[in-house]
Amino acid sequence: AVPDDCKDIFDPKVWKKANPALGDFRSLEEFKVAAAEAKRMPSFENSFRNLYLNQRVDIASPLITRIEWLGCKTDGPTLVDGEDIYIGLDLSAKTDLTALVAVSATNGDRLGAWFWKPKENMELHERRDRAPYDRWEKEGHLFAVPGKTIDLEYVARKLVELSKKYNVLGVAYDRWRIDVLLKELSILQIEAFADEEWGEGLRLMSWGQGFKDMSPAIDTMEQAVLDRTLKHDGHPVLTWCFSNATDISDPSGNRKLDKQKARFRIDGAVATVMAMGLKARDMTDDIGGFLAAPIGVSA
Repeated sequence: AVPDDCKDIFDPKVWKKANPALGDFRSLEEFKVAAAEAKRMPSFENSFRNLYLNQRVDIASPLITRIEWLGCKTDGPTLVDGEDIYIGLDLSAKTDLTALVAVSATNGDRLGAWFWKPKENMELHERRDRAPYDRWEKEGHLFAVPGKTIDLEYVARKLVELSKKYNVLGVAYDRWRIDVLLKELSILQIEAFADEEWGEGLRLMSWGQGFKDMSPAIDTMEQAVLDRTLKHDGHPVLTWCFSNATDISDPSGNRKLDKQKARFRIDGAVATVMAMGLKARDMTDDIGGFLAAPIGVSA
């Protein structure tokens, strides 16, 4: 192992302490690539220390550094009318933040984001979360829903709106309160089918929040950040969510977002990871191209 007190883990001279075959049957070039990624991404550094240098690490780590996130910012609109998209939906609790994030299906990973917050809780939660919810609402970055809870009719109507503007290939969702959303879609006369690859209407796919579903989705999202294929418009609520997001690993190195230890809201990060995870899964299964028919929306 490389000693825990090593001052420079990125110095190739120390790598052989944990990898005596480095440069022989252990690829030095692959090692350099992993080290370069670990320099840029804290969560990659934990994996690099653990899996490459055989060091003990803290299982929780920041998901994305601010400099890497801002490096993916682009000017102007990110999504194009009529294009194929995937959606991630984190409904959260009734009184907290609800997040919907869309990602382009082709030509990179371009994001669009929408958020909801109960109006009556905003002043209290501004102090609790140290977040300028009122300003975000005035600037159009946050929808303030009347009352103390989020009426999911607002979310359902946004799904209808997005389905008219884009071609929605799938919606990855956390199971929390999804039954209420399905009821609202039914009231709006929107056909939907859940957890099946084929059906009529809006395709909804449940996305587990454990290591099994979240780990490959996090890997996909982080790689998009590193490769700069991920593009966002600097949405302040989404940026704030990512600044709060940390991940946690199991003994096998699988990861998930850690909602319990997050000090503030991470709903936008969760929705982004789910959307990109569903997109990656569809591309791997080679079914994305067969799901390109727009959903039917009643007049």
